[in-house]
Amino acid sequence: MSMGHAIQELSLSVLESISSLMFPFEKSLKSALFLLLGGVLLSPLSGFEQGVYLPRPGHEGLLVEASGFHLKEVAIAPETKVLIFYYSASWCAPCKSMSQGLKEALPNLNELMPGFQFITYSLDHSPGERGKHLKGTDLPWPAINPNGYDREGWQINPKIGTPSFQVFAVEADHLKAITSIADIETVLKFTHDYLIAARSHG
Repeated sequence: MSMGHAIQELSLSVLESISSLMFPFEKSLKSALFLLLGGVLLSPLSGFEQGVYLPRPGHEGLLVEASGFHLKEVAIAPETKVLIFYYSASWCAPCKSMSQGLKEALPNLNELMPGFQFITYSLDHSPGERGKHLKGTDLPWPAINPNGYDREGWQINPKIGTPSFQVFAVEADHLKAITSIADIETVLKFTHDYLIAARSHG
Protein backbone atom coordinates (compact mmCIF):
# COMPACT_ATOMS: atom_id res chain seq x y z
CA MET A 1 0.00 0.00 0.00
CA SER A 2 1.41 3.43 -0.95
CA MET A 3 1.91 6.13 1.68
CA GLY A 4 -0.68 8.32 -0.03
CA HIS A 5 -3.27 5.51 0.00
CA ALA A 6 -2.52 4.77 3.67
CA ILE A 7 -3.10 8.42 4.58
CA GLN A 8 -6.34 8.44 2.62
CA GLU A 9 -7.56 5.31 4.41
CA LEU A 10 -6.64 6.84 7.77
CA SER A 11 -8.47 10.07 6.92
CA LEU A 12 -11.62 8.18 5.91
CA SER A 13 -11.46 6.20 9.14
CA VAL A 14 -11.17 9.43 11.12
CA LEU A 15 -14.18 10.89 9.34
CA GLU A 16 -16.27 7.81 10.08
CA SER A 17 -15.36 7.87 13.76
CA ILE A 18 -16.28 11.56 14.07
CA SER A 19 -19.54 10.97 12.18
CA SER A 20 -20.62 8.13 14.43
CA LEU A 21 -19.92 10.24 17.49
CA MET A 22 -21.33 13.59 16.40
CA PHE A 23 -24.30 12.67 14.14
CA PRO A 24 -24.14 12.15 10.35
CA PHE A 25 -22.26 15.02 8.79
CA GLU A 26 -23.48 16.84 5.73
CA LYS A 27 -21.43 16.25 2.60
CA SER A 28 -19.87 19.71 2.76
CA LEU A 29 -18.60 19.14 6.30
CA LYS A 30 -17.17 15.76 5.40
CA SER A 31 -15.36 17.32 2.47
CA ALA A 32 -13.98 20.10 4.63
CA LEU A 33 -12.80 17.73 7.33
CA PHE A 34 -11.18 15.46 4.75
CA LEU A 35 -9.28 18.46 3.44
CA LEU A 36 -8.09 19.69 6.79
CA LEU A 37 -7.19 16.28 8.18
CA GLY A 38 -4.71 15.86 5.36
CA GLY A 39 -2.57 18.57 6.95
CA VAL A 40 -2.69 17.48 10.59
CA LEU A 41 0.65 17.30 12.36
CA LEU A 42 0.80 15.76 15.82
CA SER A 43 3.29 17.52 18.06
CA PRO A 44 5.33 15.78 20.77
CA LEU A 45 5.75 19.17 22.47
CA SER A 46 3.27 20.66 24.89
CA GLY A 47 1.52 23.99 24.48
CA PHE A 48 0.23 25.42 27.70
CA GLU A 49 0.47 22.83 30.45
CA GLN A 50 -2.79 20.96 31.01
CA GLY A 51 -4.52 22.33 34.10
CA VAL A 52 -2.90 25.77 33.84
CA TYR A 53 -5.05 28.88 34.27
CA LEU A 54 -4.73 31.85 31.89
CA PRO A 55 -6.24 35.35 32.10
CA ARG A 56 -9.49 35.48 30.18
CA PRO A 57 -8.88 36.92 26.67
CA GLY A 58 -10.85 40.06 25.95
CA HIS A 59 -9.47 41.76 29.02
CA GLU A 60 -7.02 44.60 28.26
CA GLY A 61 -7.15 44.09 24.49
CA LEU A 62 -5.79 40.55 24.55
CA LEU A 63 -8.21 39.30 21.88
CA VAL A 64 -8.44 40.71 18.35
CA GLU A 65 -9.94 39.90 14.98
CA ALA A 66 -9.01 40.96 11.47
CA SER A 67 -11.05 43.82 10.02
CA GLY A 68 -9.71 44.65 6.57
CA PHE A 69 -6.12 45.79 7.04
CA HIS A 70 -6.60 46.36 10.77
CA LEU A 71 -6.92 44.28 13.93
CA LYS A 72 -9.74 45.34 16.24
CA GLU A 73 -10.23 44.36 19.87
CA VAL A 74 -13.05 41.94 20.61
CA ALA A 75 -14.36 39.91 23.56
CA ILE A 76 -15.41 36.30 24.00
CA ALA A 77 -19.12 35.83 23.30
CA PRO A 78 -21.05 35.39 26.58
CA GLU A 79 -22.41 31.99 25.53
CA THR A 80 -18.95 30.52 24.86
CA LYS A 81 -18.07 27.59 27.14
CA VAL A 82 -14.99 26.22 25.35
CA LEU A 83 -12.16 27.76 23.35
CA ILE A 84 -10.11 25.69 20.90
CA PHE A 85 -6.69 27.26 20.48
CA TYR A 86 -5.48 26.83 16.91
CA TYR A 87 -1.66 26.99 16.81
CA SER A 88 -0.73 28.17 13.34
CA ALA A 89 1.95 30.15 11.48
CA SER A 90 2.38 31.95 8.16
CA TRP A 91 5.32 29.70 7.20
CA CYS A 92 3.33 26.49 7.87
CA ALA A 93 2.15 25.09 4.51
CA PRO A 94 -0.30 22.55 6.01
CA CYS A 95 -1.87 25.37 8.04
CA LYS A 96 -3.22 26.91 4.81
CA SER A 97 -5.23 23.76 4.02
CA MET A 98 -6.23 23.45 7.66
CA SER A 99 -7.48 27.05 7.83
CA GLN A 100 -9.51 26.68 4.64
CA GLY A 101 -11.05 23.43 5.87
CA LEU A 102 -11.93 24.94 9.23
CA LYS A 103 -13.54 27.96 7.58
CA GLU A 104 -15.70 25.71 5.42
CA ALA A 105 -16.61 23.45 8.35
CA LEU A 106 -17.32 26.23 10.85
CA PRO A 107 -21.08 26.74 10.21
CA ASN A 108 -21.70 23.01 10.62
CA LEU A 109 -19.48 22.77 13.68
CA ASN A 110 -21.28 25.71 15.31
CA GLU A 111 -24.58 23.93 14.72
CA LEU A 112 -23.30 20.62 16.11
CA MET A 113 -21.38 22.11 19.04
CA PRO A 114 -22.96 25.37 20.20
CA GLY A 115 -20.84 27.03 22.85
CA PHE A 116 -17.37 26.60 21.34
CA GLN A 117 -15.08 29.03 19.54
CA PHE A 118 -11.74 28.77 17.76
CA ILE A 119 -8.96 31.16 18.79
CA THR A 120 -5.85 31.54 16.62
CA TYR A 121 -2.51 31.57 18.42
CA SER A 122 0.01 32.63 15.77
CA LEU A 123 3.49 31.19 16.21
CA ASP A 124 5.17 33.71 13.93
CA HIS A 125 8.28 35.17 15.51
CA SER A 126 7.50 38.85 16.11
CA PRO A 127 4.42 41.01 16.77
CA GLY A 128 4.68 42.47 13.26
CA GLU A 129 4.88 39.03 11.63
CA ARG A 130 2.01 37.73 13.77
CA GLY A 131 -0.16 40.72 12.84
CA LYS A 132 0.58 40.22 9.15
CA HIS A 133 -0.26 36.52 9.48
CA LEU A 134 -3.63 37.22 11.10
CA LYS A 135 -4.58 39.87 8.53
CA GLY A 136 -3.51 37.61 5.67
CA THR A 137 -5.50 34.56 6.78
CA ASP A 138 -8.63 36.62 7.59
CA LEU A 139 -10.16 33.80 9.63
CA PRO A 140 -13.76 34.20 10.90
CA TRP A 141 -12.82 33.90 14.58
CA PRO A 142 -10.64 35.91 16.98
CA ALA A 143 -6.93 35.59 17.72
CA ILE A 144 -4.58 36.36 20.57
CA ASN A 145 -3.28 39.92 20.17
CA PRO A 146 0.14 39.84 18.41
CA ASN A 147 1.41 42.25 21.08
CA GLY A 148 0.03 40.23 24.00
CA TYR A 149 2.46 37.31 24.06
CA ASP A 150 4.79 38.90 26.60
CA ARG A 151 2.07 39.38 29.16
CA GLU A 152 2.23 37.30 32.30
CA GLY A 153 1.13 33.71 31.70
CA TRP A 154 0.97 33.89 27.90
CA GLN A 155 4.46 32.73 26.97
CA ILE A 156 4.66 29.41 25.12
CA ASN A 157 7.26 27.11 23.59
CA PRO A 158 7.74 28.58 20.09
CA LYS A 159 8.82 25.21 18.66
CA ILE A 160 5.39 23.65 18.99
CA GLY A 161 4.29 21.68 15.90
CA THR A 162 1.76 23.27 13.59
CA PRO A 163 -1.06 22.99 12.89
CA SER A 164 -2.15 21.77 16.31
CA PHE A 165 -4.91 22.41 18.83
CA GLN A 166 -5.64 22.67 22.55
CA VAL A 167 -8.93 22.97 24.46
CA PHE A 168 -9.65 25.51 27.21
CA ALA A 169 -12.71 25.81 29.43
CA VAL A 170 -14.04 29.36 29.76
CA GLU A 171 -14.55 30.29 33.41
CA ALA A 172 -15.53 33.58 35.06
CA ASP A 173 -12.21 35.44 34.96
CA HIS A 174 -9.85 32.96 33.36
CA LEU A 175 -9.36 29.99 31.06
CA LYS A 176 -8.35 26.50 32.14
CA ALA A 177 -6.39 24.19 29.83
CA ILE A 178 -8.38 20.95 29.86
CA THR A 179 -6.33 19.07 27.26
CA SER A 180 -2.74 19.00 26.12
CA ILE A 181 -1.80 19.60 22.47
CA ALA A 182 -3.79 17.34 20.12
CA ASP A 183 -4.90 16.87 16.52
CA ILE A 184 -8.18 18.18 15.15
CA GLU A 185 -10.07 14.87 15.39
CA THR A 186 -9.21 14.41 19.07
CA VAL A 187 -10.05 18.01 19.90
CA LEU A 188 -13.43 17.94 18.15
CA LYS A 189 -14.42 14.71 19.87
CA PHE A 190 -13.35 16.00 23.26
CA THR A 191 -15.12 19.33 22.79
CA HIS A 192 -18.33 17.62 21.68
CA ASP A 193 -18.35 15.36 24.75
CA TYR A 194 -17.40 18.17 27.11
CA LEU A 195 -20.22 20.43 25.92
CA ILE A 196 -22.79 17.64 26.18
CA ALA A 197 -21.65 16.93 29.75
CA ALA A 198 -21.75 20.65 30.60
CA ARG A 199 -25.32 20.96 29.31
CA SER A 200 -26.47 17.88 31.22
CA HIS A 201 -25.08 19.35 34.45
CA GLY A 202 -26.13 22.87 33.59
